[in-house]
Amino acid sequence: MCRRGTAGDDIKTSVVHKVVNDMKFYKKPIKTADLRGVAVQLMNKFSQTFEDKNDDGSRLDNGYNGIQRKLQERYNYATRTSKRGAKFSDSLGLKLKHRRTLEAIQMGTINWQPEAIPDDETEESVKEMITTLRNLNDFQEVNPGSDYEHLLKVTYAKQRLFLNDIVWSPKVDDILKTWPVLFFPATIFWHFEMLTGLSLDKFNANFKDKVKTILLYGKYKLDIPIDNLNEEEKLEKVIDVVQLQFQESECTFLRYCPVSIYSDKIL
Repeated sequence: MCRRGTAGDDIKTSVVHKVVNDMKFYKKPIKTADLRGVAVQLMNKFSQTFEDKNDDGSRLDNGYNGIQRKLQERYNYATRTSKRGAKFSDSLGLKLKHRRTLEAIQMGTINWQPEAIPDDETEESVKEMITTLRNLNDFQEVNPGSDYEHLLKVTYAKQRLFLNDIVWSPKVDDILKTWPVLFFPATIFWHFEMLTGLSLDKFNANFKDKVKTILLYGKYKLDIPIDNLNEEEKLEKVIDVVQLQFQESECTFLRYCPVSIYSDKIL
C-alpha cells in the first residue's frame, strides 16, 4: 500500500511508530540527522505515500519535511520524561484551546521547540552565552564551525522558547532587546534553516521557478498584461497578480510595522 500510495493515515502512523521503536532498540541516542536520513529513505522508497507534494504533483521543497517531523514527534513522545515541568514546551503554558493555533504555527517546521539545552551545557553557561550575543553590536556572518555559530546553536532552544510564547507573544522591540542577533540578516537565514530544515536561498529559487506560472495565471485568469517584461518587471508584476487575486491593496499587502507591535499581530 505504501508503494502504491494507497496507505491511510493509520498505516502511515504504524510505519512511523515501528521505525522509531526499531531505532530505539539499539539503546543509542537518536540525533536529528539520523531521523532525517530515515525520512529521506522512506521518501525515496515510498514516494507515493511519504513525499511532500505541491498541488500540481511536484515535490514540495525537499520532499521529506512532513515525515521527518512525524518521526521527530514520535521520538520525542517515546522518550519523554516522566518529571513534569522538565521540558521547555511545558513551560509555555499552552492549553487545549491553543492547540489549533499551535498546529498552524508549527506547520512546515521540524525544530519548533527543542525540549532542553544541550546535555554538555548548564543553565549558567547558556546564560553567559546569551549575554555575549546580546552585547554584539556588529552584524555577524554565520560561518560553519565558528564561535558565533556555536553560540547560536547552544542558545537555539532558548531563542525558540522566547519566540514561541503564543500566550503572551513578545513585541518586536522585546525581541530586539532580548535577541538583537535575530535581526542580523545572516542569523535570520541560519535561524530559518534550523527551524524548517530549508534554506531561504532554496525558497528564493523555488519562488523564481513559480514566477512564470503566476504570470500566466494573471494573464489568462485576471487579464493582466505580461508581455515584453524584463526580469525585474516580472517580479513586480507577480505582486500585482497576488494583490488582485486576493483583493489586496498596496497599503495592506506589504506592511511596515512599528517596533511596539506584538509579533502575533504582524501576520
